Amino acid sequence: MFTTDAILLKKIPVSDGDSLY
Repeated sequence: MFTTDAILLKKIPVSDGDSLY
């Protein structure tokens, strides 16, 4: 799941995603 999330976050930069990672 981490890999998928990372890819999605990289493709779609989200403030929440950035905070988590």
